Formats: sequence, structure tokens, C-alpha cells
Amino acid sequence: MKFKSQLTLGLALIMGLNTISAQVDTTKKTSFLDRLSVGVNVGTIFTYTDIKQYTYGISLKHHNELGFGAGINAMYTLSPVFGIQGQFNWGDAHGSNRAKNMYFDAGFTEPTLNLHVNFSNLFFPTKVGKSKLTAYGYLGIGITSFRSTLHYLNNNDLISYQGYTLANSNADLVKDKRTNEVAFPLGIGGKYKLNDHWAVTLESSFRFLNSDKMDAFTAGTKRDIYQYTNAGVVYSFSGKVQKTDEAVMEDKMAAVSELIDGFGDKDGDGIADKYDKDNNTPKGAKAYGDGTSVDTDGDGVPDYMDQERFSANGAKVNENGVEVDADGDGVGDSRDLEPNTAKGAQVDAKGVTIQTGNGIAATKTDGGSAYQPSGLPSIYFQVNSAVVEYNNYPSMTTIAQALKANAKLKLVVVGHADNVGSPEYNKKLALKRAEAVVSHLVKVYGIDKSRLSVDSKGSSDVLTKGKGSIVDRRVDFSIGK
Repeated sequence: MKFKSQLTLGLALIMGLNTISAQVDTTKKTSFLDRLSVGVNVGTIFTYTDIKQYTYGISLKHHNELGFGAGINAMYTLSPVFGIQGQFNWGDAHGSNRAKNMYFDAGFTEPTLNLHVNFSNLFFPTKVGKSKLTAYGYLGIGITSFRSTLHYLNNNDLISYQGYTLANSNADLVKDKRTNEVAFPLGIGGKYKLNDHWAVTLESSFRFLNSDKMDAFTAGTKRDIYQYTNAGVVYSFSGKVQKTDEAVMEDKMAAVSELIDGFGDKDGDGIADKYDKDNNTPKGAKAYGDGTSVDTDGDGVPDYMDQERFSANGAKVNENGVEVDADGDGVGDSRDLEPNTAKGAQVDAKGVTIQTGNGIAATKTDGGSAYQPSGLPSIYFQVNSAVVEYNNYPSMTTIAQALKANAKLKLVVVGHADNVGSPEYNKKLALKRAEAVVSHLVKVYGIDKSRLSVDSKGSSDVLTKGKGSIVDRRVDFSIGK
């Protein structure tokens, strides 16, 4: 092929590449190395020339037609779809034809410049950078430089040659300038991404030579062809992925979605997930500003798990938030004035053993006298009210603990009223207060109702001299039978 025609083809390819590069994705600013990858490969070579035994198959008898080659390449990525690739291959080619009684051997090198097309990104632009496996193809132009010899099969005598000169009459060959012909590579392949930098490839390409000289037999077809099938590895200098506009937009939307998700509230505690230190707060549990559950008494057990929400400051508690009770008398150690109470003895709210009328300590087997003071805390009420309010819960917990610690203990729940109002009304109101306390102990703490009896003193047993004192609007506890 004339040099002028080769130059024309080369300029046409370069102009085409320039046109494509004008459409390069500019959504990311990248350096030269960010877009560069290099690779190596090895493979097999099959020839399709006049000197070939089978049209499509390969012969290994008489003369081996299987050749081997290797190559290196470098590619500059223009966009997610297009790239400019430079290849340099070398190898050996062979062919035989028993009908013609001929065989040939050739050795070659071949640099090419190719337009590389990523089919996966071309046809599935929204999947760019998301799949490890991609399909690609390429076409280009190059120069195949070769030396070849043609021989007879039966006696190996030399028939013709390319890239050599005869040294003497004995047909000894001396290397001369290689024969150079324009080649047009056309290939397809697949690439599997191992990580951000490394990938493996498998591809096959046909090299169309604008010459009939590779087999050193110029009386047949106008163009020789060889096929190079290879496996290789590719290294990308940057792990950055060049993406299409659609893919970039997807990433931006994903980032927005992630930001929005961060302001969600998965556990419904009113604290955005982004700032929530505990995203598993149970439904209905109160939380602080950082999302951790409220711990009113600071004992390390959150309120929703705390069976004793008002433990004394610094008191040791178990996993349920209940204060440790070393002597088992039902009074927590921090409040127990008698930390070594005898087993089975009944105690008051301070952990002190309750004495009977004759000075003998009451035990769990002895119910005591009907109106003997228990030492348990009183429950107080608002004016004209029989509702056990929140501020009485610590006292109610103490009473329940005493009952649970003393299985045989029975209590008389005695209601009182202040001296405002008629004695009859106060008698009824005081009874309602006693019944409300019993109901609370039964429903909240599971105390057996048979262990509780009610009585009403009305306003007949006021403790203060003034009128309407909260001290007189109370419920007391006495040891029952």
C-alpha cells in the first residue's frame, strides 16, 4: 500500500478520535493518570492465508499451524464509552497446505492505534461503575512488520521469502529489512474488575493485512488475515470511575437520599437518626437530646426498664434498677438503718424491726395487732381528691417492697381527711382514699388484695391544729391480723 494512502487513513482516524474527545465527560476533573490504564496479554495465533490446510480449522500434523504471541497496551479514557488505545503485539504465525505441498513460518511485530468502545456503558449508561463485568470492542489501524519463508512440505526446500536476502547459492537466508504492511485490527473482549485498580481480560481480534505477503505466497488472495486470541491483566492508575451524566445524577440523588435518611427517626423517639446515639429506643420511652433513654434516678438503668425509678443517689441496683437489699428485709441498703435484720423479721420503711405490743419483734408468721403502727410511709392527697398522684410513687414502692419481703404481712389501710367539711362527707372521702391505695397496690405491684383491708377515720384523727392541712389528707398503714 502506498504511503500517501496510509497517511490518509491515519489522519482520518485521528480526526474521528478528536471529534469523539470533544464529547468527553467533564463531570469530573481528572488528571492524565486518572484516565490511564496499561495491560499485558498472551495468547494464540491462527492464520487465514493461501497456505492453510482447513478453511476454519487448524492442522497440527505435518506442520503445526498454531502460533503464539504476546502484547502490551495502554489506554487513555476519553469518556465512559470511548477511549484511545495503543497496542504493541509480537508473535509467530504458521500455515500449511498438503494439497500444494507447502508450509510457511513468519515472525512479526505490530503497533496499532485503536478506538476502544465500552459496549456495557454505551447500552446501559445508568449502570456505569456498578458492574464488575464489562464488554468492549475496538477497531483501528497499524503496521505489521514481518519476515516469512515458504517451503515445500516433503523436503523443506525454500520456495520464497519476505524480509530476507539470499546469502549464497545454497539458499542460506540473511535478515533484511522487514516487510511492512498496513493492518486493520477489529476485536471484541470482556473485562472483569477485581478491585479499583486491577482487572483481567479475555479477547479475540482479527488483523486484516492490506497485503498478501505474510505467507510469502503472492499468487492467491489479496489480503492475509490472522486471529489473535488472548488473556491478560490490566492496571488502572486511578480507582476513580468516569461516569455518564445519568450516572452522576444518580449518585447525587443517592447522596441527597442519604442526607434525608439521616434526619429520619427510625425508633420514633423524636431524635433524628443522624444525632441519635441509640437508634433502638423502645416505643413510648422518653429520650434525652442525644437519643439515649431517660434515666431519672441516674442509676444506669433507663426508666423504661427501671422497676424503681427513684433509687437513692449512689445506691447499688440490679439490672432491673431495684436497689440491692443484702439482708432481704425489703428495704434497700442505702435506706436500711438495720442492715443485718434477722431472717423473717418484719421491718418498717427504714429497715428497723417492728416490735409488737409486748416488745417482741414481729415476724412473717405473726400478723401483729390490728392497729399496731407499721412504720410505713403515709400517702398524701390533694383537696377533695382520692387520686394517688405521681409524687406518692416512691412511697408506694416502699410499701410494696415491704409486703413482698414479708409474705405473711397483712396491712390495714386507714384513710383520713382534714377538718374541712362535714364529718359524714369526710368519712366517705377518707374511705375512697384507702380504697384507691389498695387498688394501686393490687394493679401496679400485683399485691394480693386479701392481704389488705380498708378503714376510714374521716376527720376524727387529725394531726394538726389548723384547718385543711395536707398532713391530714392522708392514708396510713397498720399491721393487720
